[in-house]
Amino acid sequence: MSGAKPRDVELVTALGFGGNVSHGLLSHPNGEDIIYPLGSTVVVKNVRTGKQWFLHGHTDKVTCLTVSADGRWLASGQSTHIGFKAPIILWDFAVAKQSPAEAGTKLGDFHTQKVQGVAFSPSG
Repeated sequence: MSGAKPRDVELVTALGFGGNVSHGLLSHPNGEDIIYPLGSTVVVKNVRTGKQWFLHGHTDKVTCLTVSADGRWLASGQSTHIGFKAPIILWDFAVAKQSPAEAGTKLGDFHTQKVQGVAFSPSG
């Protein structure tokens, strides 16, 4: 098959939960969605309908995750290889539900090797 172009693969469903990320299983304030990291992907699952959607943007394992008190924002950090910077991504939850590819904003590569934790102020 020389010259054949590889087809894009789309993630349809995620089975499993690693549980390796401290505080990595979150309940969204809307009471309908759970959020958790799985490798370099953030998975959002509606517990009522069972529908999942995926936030892609990290290049390595997601190491931390949080949701704002009002539910508008998610933040996630990752690990990377020694000598490289690890980014934090801020996700707009409402945009992510409609168009996951357009929801994330990389806040910068300020951390060396691994982001240990992310948090929002309780007041927003």
